[in-house]
Amino acid sequence: ALGEEHPDTANAMYNMAIVYTKLGRNGEALESYRRVLEVQRKVLGENHPDTAGTLNNIAGLYADQGKHEEALEAYVHVLEMRRTLFGEEHSSFAITIFNMASVLDDQDRIEEALEAYGRALKIQCKVLGEEHPDTASTMYNMAIVFKEQRRYEEAIELYGRALEVQRKTHGEEHPKTADTLFNMANAYKDQELYDEALRAYGRVLEIQYKAMGKDHPNTRTADTINNMAVLYKKQGRYEEAIDSYGHALAVYQKAQGEEHPNVAGTIYNMANAYAQHGLYAQAAASYDSAGDIYTNAYGEKHDETMDARNQAEAMREKLI
Repeated sequence: ALGEEHPDTANAMYNMAIVYTKLGRNGEALESYRRVLEVQRKVLGENHPDTAGTLNNIAGLYADQGKHEEALEAYVHVLEMRRTLFGEEHSSFAITIFNMASVLDDQDRIEEALEAYGRALKIQCKVLGEEHPDTASTMYNMAIVFKEQRRYEEAIELYGRALEVQRKTHGEEHPKTADTLFNMANAYKDQELYDEALRAYGRVLEIQYKAMGKDHPNTRTADTINNMAVLYKKQGRYEEAIDSYGHALAVYQKAQGEEHPNVAGTIYNMANAYAQHGLYAQAAASYDSAGDIYTNAYGEKHDETMDARNQAEAMREKLI
C-alpha cells in the first residue's frame, strides 16, 4: 500500500475531485481536494504551484456553493502563494485577482469588484497582451458590471475591446462573439442608442441564423428578435415591431410550448404594438390570448392575467 501521503495517492484523489466536480457533486469534490491539499502541504510545501492550484480549486468550489467569505479567504491565500512563486506580473497572479473580482461582484461589492477587475486587466494587458482570450474575458466581465451600474459608455467601450479580440481569436461567427455583441446591443438599448442597438442585434441574428438556421427553436434567437421588436416599437415602427414579435413568438412556441409565460409575454407586447398602431381589434384578440395563457399558468386573479383582461376590454371599448 502506498499510503495517503504518497504523491500517487494524492494524484488519484485530485483526479477523483475533478470527476466529482464534473458530476456536480461539489461536497465530495471539496473533501477530496482538502485531503490532496493536506498531502501537498506536507510533501511539496506551502509555496508550490500544485499546492496553490489545489487551493484555487477549493476556492472555486466555495464560490460555486455561495460561500463567498470562504472563497475570498482561500483566494487571498492563493494570491500570496502565487506572488511568492511568480511575482505580481504573472498570468496566474492576474487570474486569481479576476476570480476574487467575480466573488466580490456576486456579493454586490461593486467598487471592490471593479477595482480588482481593473488590476487583473492591467497585468494581463502587460503580460499576455490585449489580444489574449483571458484579457478579453476580464474586459467582458468588467463591462457587465459597468452595465449593471448604468455606466453604459464604459461598458460599451470594454465590450467593443473584448469583441475585437474574440473576432480575431474565435472568428466573427463564434457563439462567444455573438454573446458579446448581444450584450453590447443591450447596453446601446439601455443608453437609448436605438439605431446602434438594432445594428448590433441584426448582426447577432445573422450569426445565430447561420449557426442554427432560421427555424431552429432556440430561445436566444427569440430573445434577439424580441429585443429588436421592442426597439422598433420605441421608434414608432409598429409594422416592423409587430412582424418581429410574430417571428419571436413562433420561435418561443417551438422552443417552450404554446402555454409558456414567455409566449404570453410576447403576445402581450405584440398587443401593445397593435394598440399603439391603432389596430384595436387585433390588440384585443392578442390581449385575450395572453390572458388565456396567464390564466392557465397563474390563475384568473393573478396581476398579469387581470391586466391582460383589462387591456382587452379597453381595446373593445375603443371599437364601439
